[in-house]
Amino acid sequence: MLIRTLCLALCLWLVPNSDAVEPSNTRYVEIPITGDIGIEVTPEGFSQALQRASREARVSVLVLVIDSHGGLDTDAVQMADMLSGVKDKFRVIAAVKQAVGPAMALVLASDELVVLDPSVPGIRLQYHPALGNTMAADQENYQRIIGLGPVARVMVRAMFDPELPVYVWRDANGKRQASVTKPDGISEFTEIPPGSMADGISSDELADLGIGHQANTVADIGKAVGYQRWNRAANLGVVMQTAADSHSNDVTEIQQRLNNAMSMTGQALALNASLMNMESAAREADPRRQPYRYRRSWGNRSGWQGGFGFSGSGWGYSSPTTRAWRSNSDRAIYEWEHVISNIDQIFEMGGEAKEDLKWIKSQDIPASMGDWVLEEIQILESQLDPLLNQESVLMSRRKSAVETVGFLRENRTRPAI
Repeated sequence: MLIRTLCLALCLWLVPNSDAVEPSNTRYVEIPITGDIGIEVTPEGFSQALQRASREARVSVLVLVIDSHGGLDTDAVQMADMLSGVKDKFRVIAAVKQAVGPAMALVLASDELVVLDPSVPGIRLQYHPALGNTMAADQENYQRIIGLGPVARVMVRAMFDPELPVYVWRDANGKRQASVTKPDGISEFTEIPPGSMADGISSDELADLGIGHQANTVADIGKAVGYQRWNRAANLGVVMQTAADSHSNDVTEIQQRLNNAMSMTGQALALNASLMNMESAAREADPRRQPYRYRRSWGNRSGWQGGFGFSGSGWGYSSPTTRAWRSNSDRAIYEWEHVISNIDQIFEMGGEAKEDLKWIKSQDIPASMGDWVLEEIQILESQLDPLLNQESVLMSRRKSAVETVGFLRENRTRPAI
């Protein structure tokens, strides 16, 4: 039901005024709207294109060449809002190859509709709810950008409530009116049943309804709409593509930073979980916890000195005992250095994840990523914040490990029990 009702509204403002006097030499700027709105076609690129068009001399028409079948309503409405700011300077023509979904916002915000290459079959106009907003918010946004009288408002209601019928008629002054209830005292009206427009509308159907114009190419539009001379001043496809590439790079960096932050946090948590076992292994290797292995005895402490006997005697540790102490000290030093390295990695990975998270939160997240990036940020914070809050505890454990390594190195060559 949606598109046929919508198209009846379109005919109110997308067919040029036959009484208008057109300039003899009309210059236009072509702006391609190719791909998903908000993803391959960005508000930033559209804004730059409008600014560029405004700098072109003697340009009076903008031609939006629309070939789009998806994307984000929020970005499409933002772009339609931008058009309202240039209406005093340009006449806007929606030259449609396909406008399905959010691209309908740009069609509704234009002054005229032209179907390009009308011999090609298939749906040309269709609205369906897309990503990026709620139905209620979408309806409010569309009502704001259209704002072209009672008929358009009724049509938008039908777009967002396919259970509504629409009644269209002309009043005594020949002006078209519309309502969701049958008009009293009016015998000639058109009733569009609920749900009859959900499948969209083709170029043939648009022609049968007498809506808009048809042209094989953009170069043919001038003749179709009644311009005497029709000259292109610029094609701003490069501007749109550059902005789309920049947007893609931003999206890629956000994704990469988010992935890295998740990876670093996961590895830091895994190291933190294993830290207790590492410290336990290091303590077990500490020779000071093995006094039963190091027995003192009375005898020569310095070794045999030839025919004159021992150089000294007394209580102390034998050479085998000292070697065992040294070997166990080396093992404990290795284990404690492993603990220290582990803690340092936790700090490094946690710090890297923190910096990535800080960077992500400072960015203007594209609408195409908004919801799921916010969800990922919340998950990341729920894991990372508790880890970062352990900083003082980890520093204390690291300090203790460093002191233990220092003691063992200092006393490595002699038991110190």
